[in-house]
Amino acid sequence: MLKLRMSTESDLIAGLRTLADDAQVAAIHHRLASDLSAAVPEFVRELNQASAFWSLTMYAHLSEVRTRLCRLYDQHRSALNLGTWLAAARKVRPSDQASIASDLRQVGKDDPVVKKLIMLRNNVVAHTAATPIDRRALEQAFGLTFAESVLLVDRAIRIVNTYGQLLVRNSWSTQIVGHDDFLSVLRAVRFHGEAVEARIQEEISAAEGA
Repeated sequence: MLKLRMSTESDLIAGLRTLADDAQVAAIHHRLASDLSAAVPEFVRELNQASAFWSLTMYAHLSEVRTRLCRLYDQHRSALNLGTWLAAARKVRPSDQASIASDLRQVGKDDPVVKKLIMLRNNVVAHTAATPIDRRALEQAFGLTFAESVLLVDRAIRIVNTYGQLLVRNSWSTQIVGHDDFLSVLRAVRFHGEAVEARIQEEISAAEGA
């Protein structure tokens, strides 16, 4: 693998933009998954009418979050990740030593949640563990909790936005226009269902009155 080279502020900015894309996408998908989960009590009937679709939708959101987090918190020294970027920033921007040192500790493998993510990456996401065990068991053994995913997403966003402000006076949003479009779909399904039920009831009433 080629050695990672970031020796100028321009290099840092280019690397930061790449990391910010992963952090932003992870945050957007995590919010969508969270909002979809929060909508279950209100739309349980509508969700159950197409349970395969909605369960796969939820899985796709969380899978994208997991993939992006694995890249962001990867521990390979020759790859672009939060750790290697911060290490480069420490050399290029000596004025930010204290904050960089603190952030490095939060993205390193000594952090318990990062360590858990790397175990997930090495045994499920990037590779399948050689131990004779089924995929579901691997997912359960190395999976992150929802709260742990939130922590890692929020941490990544904080880091890229902190240095984005310092380097380019820019920050990355964690919300997109139309983030709640799925609610429009669920409401449309509900409206259609209610209309069908009303028509059936009218036909029953008409038959009973005949």
